[in-house]
Amino acid sequence: MAQVVNDRLKAIEAEHKEILNRQISLAKIPTPESIKREWLHGNTPLPFVVELYQKYLDFLDELDGTEKGKAVRTMEKWYFGKQHLQNYIQKEIGRKDIEISELNVT
Repeated sequence: MAQVVNDRLKAIEAEHKEILNRQISLAKIPTPESIKREWLHGNTPLPFVVELYQKYLDFLDELDGTEKGKAVRTMEKWYFGKQHLQNYIQKEIGRKDIEISELNVT
């Protein structure tokens, strides 16, 4: 019986390491919550809030010089908003970023 339990624990450890490595290879920041969610429910990690914000800013930066480009002051405000969001997440949650699924708008 003890051998069966030990074998199962080793298998669980291997599964967790595999999930950790997969999340790292996807350029995600693994958290205990994201690993737990994927292991229990098979959910792959969702995008992170600040990461998506940065991708949108990169998109807006690519529009610079086109008729759809934003004014310099507008872009400054967008970047200020990103910094404010990062500071809030760091201060209130204690992490650098959170998954979209963790947002709770109340």
